[in-house]
Amino acid sequence: MATSGSVDYTDTTDVIIKDALLLCGGVEDNETPSADQTNHAMRSLNRMCKAWSAKGLKAWLEESYTLDLEADTASYTLSINRPLRIYDVRKVVNSVETPVRIVTRNEYMSQPAKDSTGKPVFVYYDPDYGDGVLYVWPTPDSSDDDLRLTYKSYIEDFDTTANDAHFPSEWLEALVYNLAVRLAPRYEVAGQELLELKAQAAQYLMDAEDADMEEGSLYIEPEYQY
Repeated sequence: MATSGSVDYTDTTDVIIKDALLLCGGVEDNETPSADQTNHAMRSLNRMCKAWSAKGLKAWLEESYTLDLEADTASYTLSINRPLRIYDVRKVVNSVETPVRIVTRNEYMSQPAKDSTGKPVFVYYDPDYGDGVLYVWPTPDSSDDDLRLTYKSYIEDFDTTANDAHFPSEWLEALVYNLAVRLAPRYEVAGQELLELKAQAAQYLMDAEDADMEEGSLYIEPEYQY
């Protein structure tokens, strides 16, 4: 028997919504969700995914971006899908990468000599509601250098019923079952049935998160102060 040779299975928004509604009694097998049901479920699905973005950072949302520095320019609106968090920055000078420290807003604002120019020493990222703004100190003295950023992006929205899920396939069960839990009160799912649905949803979410753990070594050493 020949196998498919394919490993890119995913579900579209309408399939996720229909399966979630089947689990919580919103529709029957032979029924199509109404426009009202679909719109409500899509809002719930997007809210759930936004909450998951804040809850934890997933390895499959890791992205890289090169920012071209400009002389005498201290802040940069990032022309990428707004990062949830920037966690690694390197400055590139003559093809040599050097780590740049990421500081808090308070540390950045406490820096007295903001007009200083030179090679970047630290950055502060403000996850603004637009694209996000990166502040660099000192202000670059050259347009020849770059910053290379590693960041976590947000989960992409479900804007239409035709959108594929912005998730690896291991997350599809977690999406369907956890959406069903969110929809359950609307369809009066309660008691033992709700408890069982919640338990399954929690297990599928745990399984997906376990599969998403990044492998690598952790090194711990004491910090010495002189």
